[in-house]
Amino acid sequence: MLASQCLPKEIDPGQDLRKQHAEHAQPAKTTTNKDSVANPPSSATPRWKKVQSTLVRDGIALQLEVEPLEEPDGLATTHAGRALRVRLALHDAATQTPLTGLHPSVWMSLREGEDVPCNTRTRAFLRRALMEKQPDLDLNDYYVLVLNQDETIHVVDPQFSSGRPRLVASIALPGRAADWALSSDQSKLFVSVSQPGEIVMIDTATWAIVHRAKISGAAKLALQPDEHYLWTSYAG
Repeated sequence: MLASQCLPKEIDPGQDLRKQHAEHAQPAKTTTNKDSVANPPSSATPRWKKVQSTLVRDGIALQLEVEPLEEPDGLATTHAGRALRVRLALHDAATQTPLTGLHPSVWMSLREGEDVPCNTRTRAFLRRALMEKQPDLDLNDYYVLVLNQDETIHVVDPQFSSGRPRLVASIALPGRAADWALSSDQSKLFVSVSQPGEIVMIDTATWAIVHRAKISGAAKLALQPDEHYLWTSYAG
């Protein structure tokens, strides 16, 4: 059993962005030579990057990667609601062999200045007691998707530990849905809409419709085993 681990450094996808912003904010240098021209500040747009952090203990390497899914507008830094992809990898520190068959529990919690030992905080997260501090992000639970009669899909975080469900997203469909299918890696959700006759693909990282296909009377959906093709029945 792998003991609880806390990454010793904060993960901050906006760190490099703020550094670049500060560099670009330096004023242009001027000289007293009338023939010289002030150097304009660089127009390069700073971009935030994915961040990786690795912790090694007892011969096991734990690697955490946080990657932005979309480029920010202008100089926008990390903020609430920004879509991120979080990956966790476990492998043998000496041979780099991936460790399979493990089911680690992962939480993310903001630092608030208090010096709480990692093991103490982890035990509190495992107990899920109502009176104890809860993680800011629990990566062990699942979302519940509700196919509504009003041409929408609701994405709900049930938050079983607190008993207070939270609406994560509401997806407006072009019509009333007939069926849906989820890819094996849970990254894509396909929804058929009989009227006006469409199949839409939803990115489950952002809960946005990213692709549409016009198919009159689209109804039942099925992904073939290799997921190279999506099959649908239709009337027409």
